[in-house]
Amino acid sequence: MSATTPTLSQGRVLMGIAVLLVVVLFAPTRTSAHGGDSGTAATNYRSEITDPGADGLTWNTRGGDGLVELTNNTARDVVVFGYQAEPYLRFVPGEGVYRNSLSPATYLNEDRFGDVDMPPGTSASGEADWVKVSVDNSYAWHDHRTHWMSRTDPQMVADDPSSEHLIIDFEIPLQIGNDSPITAGGNLRWLPDVAWWPPIVTLAATASALVVATALVARPTEDRWAPLARVATIIVLLVVAANIVRVVDDLAKSATSSERTLSIITALVTLAAVIALCTRAWNGYPSGFGALAVAALMMMLLYGGEAAGELSAPQLDTSLPDWIRRWTIAASYAVVAPVLLTVGITARWHARNLREVAPSEQRITAPST
Repeated sequence: MSATTPTLSQGRVLMGIAVLLVVVLFAPTRTSAHGGDSGTAATNYRSEITDPGADGLTWNTRGGDGLVELTNNTARDVVVFGYQAEPYLRFVPGEGVYRNSLSPATYLNEDRFGDVDMPPGTSASGEADWVKVSVDNSYAWHDHRTHWMSRTDPQMVADDPSSEHLIIDFEIPLQIGNDSPITAGGNLRWLPDVAWWPPIVTLAATASALVVATALVARPTEDRWAPLARVATIIVLLVVAANIVRVVDDLAKSATSSERTLSIITALVTLAAVIALCTRAWNGYPSGFGALAVAALMMMLLYGGEAAGELSAPQLDTSLPDWIRRWTIAASYAVVAPVLLTVGITARWHARNLREVAPSEQRITAPST
């Protein structure tokens, strides 16, 4: 027997380890309802601007309650005020957006809960120091008036997290040109979790059924099972392709260049490792199916585990449709099922081959009496 050919016991050990990992990691941990410090992670909170304040102003929210975005379509300057009525942002048609570097809001907005140290010179009463932050007529920022500022959920949410709740109504003060100050208004709501398991179960069952159908129709040759290996490999590669799209989506909202660099390195290393393992599995030799199992577990750990909370969070920070991102993460978990099923089928086939070959080898090598 070749040293690269797995025995039945090796296959069972591999499957046991994989099943243990699935049990530990399969049920997604619930993401923080508040998201991360930047306020742009998956969340149960949704801020919505219901009154723009004036014609020509377009508001959007991103990441549930993470960011507020204003687009100035008027022909006049628009100033957004900070928490102490100081000028904070200035939208200038044809030039872009400026931020007051001396406004306390500039620094308070860097942390979701405003837990920052103010630099010297920060003042709500002095002259504004305008620094250009965008060349467009749109700008997005984290605004503490639009989200829940406590690290613990409101009592109404704690009492009944499975229902929708109106948490607060809020206002954002602003001024257009030299007109009297006005406000844009909105509200913050709590949305209950969505069910995380339907996409995982649906994808796992569909892919597993395809594996079983292939095993029944395309039988193995003497020493390999290429059709089954290739179907399982294609399933893994499809999940890889979907996650590449998700990584690009993540890069678009990365706050810093270091975050982008880390995401790119992680994606490239994972991609290279998974492709190498899939290449080993492609021809259907027994040793390749173990490599395929490792590839699937890598997908679950690196692409599923780090985003598990997004499966149940009703608000996602994404430029993709929510269902695409949620089902891509689900596929990173679900891919383990068809691959482990493939490993189990091939391990049983290989073990049967070994039992059939062993007696004949004993007859050939047995000494004559």
